[in-house]
Amino acid sequence: MKNMLKTTLFAGVAAMLAPFTFAADAAQPAAQQPQQAEKSFLSADKFSASVSFAYESNYVFRGIREAQDSLQPEVEVAYAITDALGAYIGVFNNSPLDDNYTETDINLGMTYQVAAFTFDLGYTLYWNTSLGAKKACKFDTTNELKVGVSYDTSELLGDFAVTPSLYYYYDFDMECNTVEVSLDYSAPISKWILGEGKDFLSLDTSIYYGYRNGSRFKTDNVVYHDSNGYSYVGINADLVLRVNEICALSFGVRWANVNAHSSAATETRPFGKYADTVWFGTSMTMGF
Repeated sequence: MKNMLKTTLFAGVAAMLAPFTFAADAAQPAAQQPQQAEKSFLSADKFSASVSFAYESNYVFRGIREAQDSLQPEVEVAYAITDALGAYIGVFNNSPLDDNYTETDINLGMTYQVAAFTFDLGYTLYWNTSLGAKKACKFDTTNELKVGVSYDTSELLGDFAVTPSLYYYYDFDMECNTVEVSLDYSAPISKWILGEGKDFLSLDTSIYYGYRNGSRFKTDNVVYHDSNGYSYVGINADLVLRVNEICALSFGVRWANVNAHSSAATETRPFGKYADTVWFGTSMTMGF
């Protein structure tokens, strides 16, 4: 939240100074123009931000059901360094209504676009603030590196464009590797029914498959290494209503399943339970 306040304040100051900057550009000799361009490097229009408030009847992360009935606020700020290069930072929190498993994630990274490809390099700090039994089965913090690429097919397929992506994750503390592929699609329902310019209702879907190898975990504050990996698969489908230019509401259903390589998919893990379930979620998102 502090980052957002700083960004908003800076954006306001930059906006107020914009006319004076333009006038100074016109008055100065051409030799001084590069210096003036440097001052506009942090102009307000290079920033964007989103704030979302969500409820999920289950919190499932990479095939593991971590908690139930959870509130999930999230904030993200992005900055366009150039037309192709961008940076972002975000904070996500999961707070169950009837459990003591609380998680806060801080993620930051950079993206680079080449034609229809977008490359993503990022870092995530997972901060476990659980109480009670789960506290002894979780690392207080873990650090993860991610590398990914996605492909935008909108110019080729128009309204039927899908976005395939491939990501690799490595958690340095749990010493585990995760590879995940996904396919996203947004169906412009209102446009199909009412015609061009009526893009306020869509059905956003995603299907994903991942594999995670063995990892370190804790039981009664003792660290063990589980060499057995597992694969997981899931589907998300959300009906998204765009209320106005900055606000959208969504409601959807999700399904996830695990193919555990060492035990039944319903086995209870020290840090959660393998998911084989259907659940729902709803959210409000505001973008600036």
